[in-house]
Amino acid sequence: MPGATGQSQPPYPDARVAVLVDCDNTMPAILDYALRLVAQFDRVVLRRGYGNHATLGHRWQDALVQQAFTPHLQYQYTAGKNTADIALALDALEAMFD
Repeated sequence: MPGATGQSQPPYPDARVAVLVDCDNTMPAILDYALRLVAQFDRVVLRRGYGNHATLGHRWQDALVQQAFTPHLQYQYTAGKNTADIALALDALEAMFD
């Protein structure tokens, strides 16, 4: 809906968006698309990429730096458990309530 200045306003006034990426289970090319998609809701205030040392140090390093994402390194303490998923979910809940 156009405002008083004729420009369209975001659908959710004062919305703040967090983009949390599971880098172990997706590809770096998704960042550009994800940021364009969430821009329609308002400004992105939190950008984080979660993964293990191999993932963040190889495939994702350049993409995270270029898009101003903060890398969150998660060590795998045991085989078969994805600590990055758990850390991402906990941080998403914390960000939602902050």
